[in-house]
Amino acid sequence: MAGCCEYGNETSGSIKCGEFLDWLREQLACQEELRYMQLVIQKLRYMQLVIQKLRYMQLVIQKLRYMQLVIQKLRYMQLVIQKLRYMQLVIQKFRYMQLVIQKLRYMQLVIQMCQVAHNFMTLQLYFVTKCSAAVCYTS
Repeated sequence: MAGCCEYGNETSGSIKCGEFLDWLREQLACQEELRYMQLVIQKLRYMQLVIQKLRYMQLVIQKLRYMQLVIQKLRYMQLVIQKLRYMQLVIQKFRYMQLVIQKLRYMQLVIQMCQVAHNFMTLQLYFVTKCSAAVCYTS
């Protein structure tokens, strides 16, 4: 008998013997490589999704930072509004003080007029007294 196949009763070199088994082994190895490549592709797709989510999160973070800036500007504007209200109160008090000053000036004028009237009356009284004295002296 010419050499026997170690896997069966076939002659060595037969397709049914070693070559077929080698072919089967290659096919099985290819299938395992395909399964591995499919797993790698699945993991790559998952990683793509993770990257997309990370990019989305970066956008969300940017928007949150922008919102923080907006909130800071709003707080600053609130402070400005408070200062403006305070300035309005100061202006109102200043206007009130101007009115008080005007009234005080008016009162000064009234006092001056009273002093002039008093002086005039004193002068009149002096002349009346002098005239009466002169009339009495001449009579």
